[in-house]
Amino acid sequence: MNLTKLITWLTAILVGIVALMAFTLSYYTLQEVALSNGIPLLLSYIWPLLIDFSLVVFSLTVVTANLHNETTWKQWTLVGVYTIATIFFNTLHAWPTLLPLLVSKILVTCVPPLSLFFSFELLMNQLKNSVTRKGVPTTITLSPEVLLGDTQSTDEVVPSDNPIATRRDKVLSLKQQQVTQTAMAEQLGVSIATIRKDIKALNGKH
Repeated sequence: MNLTKLITWLTAILVGIVALMAFTLSYYTLQEVALSNGIPLLLSYIWPLLIDFSLVVFSLTVVTANLHNETTWKQWTLVGVYTIATIFFNTLHAWPTLLPLLVSKILVTCVPPLSLFFSFELLMNQLKNSVTRKGVPTTITLSPEVLLGDTQSTDEVVPSDNPIATRRDKVLSLKQQQVTQTAMAEQLGVSIATIRKDIKALNGKH
């Protein structure tokens, strides 16, 4: 294992420990907030999990989207919203005032359905992206000149005996279909670094 991977694994482990400690410290406070807002004792032990587990779900979807070079604004927005909610409830427990108490009455009842809705929506989005990545067609779209056998455009035809040129033709076709670099690498059986080199070379020609 090289130094970069070692640091990455160490960082991941430490992040997990920090998350566990943060969850442990905030759990009691959130449970007290649930009790003070009319949640029954037994259910008050479950309510904090809706916030903290949702945060874990949203954070993991950010990781997945980053790995596949997909947009993450939706996931980061939900992470931010639930983080602010956690801060709000912890602050409310330490310094209760009339207006925050009224707001908390509404938010406490909204947390369960919102947590389920956003978690399920992100799961569906993740599954849809996964199916799209696996189901990308590998066929190459040829120009009308090539299909009609126009000899004047032979300088644009990729030689069939040149594997690099053939691969780059496929990369160009997938790029035009807005396929991610990760999906291209999976489809063509090469590394992402190779895909990036091909795209760089293609950008110089197009």
